[in-house]
Amino acid sequence: MDVNEAINNFCTHNDIDLENDYLVKSERKYLYNLKNNVTKWINGIPDEETKCILLNLFSEYEYVSTVKFQDRMEEMFNDIRNYLNTVEVVNQFGQINNDEILFITVESKYASGSQEIISAFRYINTSVKQQNIIAEFDKALETSGFLDSYKVVVLIDDIVGSGWTISDNAKKIAEKIISNTDSLPLFLVCSAYCKRSKNKKDKAFAKSIDKYRSSFKKDIMIVPLFKENINGILKTKKDEKEIIEKYEHLINEEFRHDLEERSNNVIDKAKHQQLQEDINCLNYEMGFKNGALGISFYYNTPNNTLSSFWLKTKTNTPPFLREEKKIELLLQDIQKAKKKTDQNNYKAKCIDCITSKNTYENEHE
Repeated sequence: MDVNEAINNFCTHNDIDLENDYLVKSERKYLYNLKNNVTKWINGIPDEETKCILLNLFSEYEYVSTVKFQDRMEEMFNDIRNYLNTVEVVNQFGQINNDEILFITVESKYASGSQEIISAFRYINTSVKQQNIIAEFDKALETSGFLDSYKVVVLIDDIVGSGWTISDNAKKIAEKIISNTDSLPLFLVCSAYCKRSKNKKDKAFAKSIDKYRSSFKKDIMIVPLFKENINGILKTKKDEKEIIEKYEHLINEEFRHDLEERSNNVIDKAKHQQLQEDINCLNYEMGFKNGALGISFYYNTPNNTLSSFWLKTKTNTPPFLREEKKIELLLQDIQKAKKKTDQNNYKAKCIDCITSKNTYENEHE
């Protein structure tokens, strides 16, 4: 398969027309100049077998456009409404209208699609008011009695890969719900996209939440509504997987080595050691937590995706470059430490010059 065929298959799979100027311009982050970007990426890969496998994977890659994302959010909203209208829920909580639902987006320290979720959710649900969907839950809780008017709290995310982020968020929010209201609402946890797995994600999530229950002051009804709709990308033969694993290892080693070189000029031993520890923790081989997904949203690429598609290194110039705050913050940290080292070196040189000058003058008086 050559690049042209892979591009055509990718467009067909995702119902994308690269001749549509409006689409390409509105989603220029990834679609603008896509063919050239894929060509540059593939040409930079040194091994022919790796090129062939990655091109095949690219041809089946999932690209979530604005329209597709809005459609998925609408499906998720309908899933929520259908669940809330079940006899079991109505008998326990009564009839629930949209004004009595609080939607909260998952917040991540390093990357988040919160604003995109809010925009898409409000676009397809004009009945959902602005105050009913929020990103800053902690700030909202500063208002006394904020939760009293809601019967249901819904935590929503764009994608669940390993399940770690959404489980951690759910635990923290459940604790805050319990601490801030006596009338315990129903707590739903939902995602627009979810990785398919042998063990159902909702069961795995429930098991994860059960570990936290002993720390909860009161009981709370936590219900996952995950629709498993994304496959791991490597439905390949064992030998093909091993080839991709080698390439993933190569580019991640390059990535860490580059960061280590940047930090080598930091003289402060404690700071240098901390930077090395932070660098060593950055491992995206086969995607975060070995997610091996093949998906990008029009606004960013999840780190669960195979890093070959988004991690930039000397060898790898990916078509779906990810904006990763964790990496940006580390680079800023290195730059600050180097700047401080340079300033200290400059001061030391100035002191040496003054000392040398004084010594010379004293010797020649």
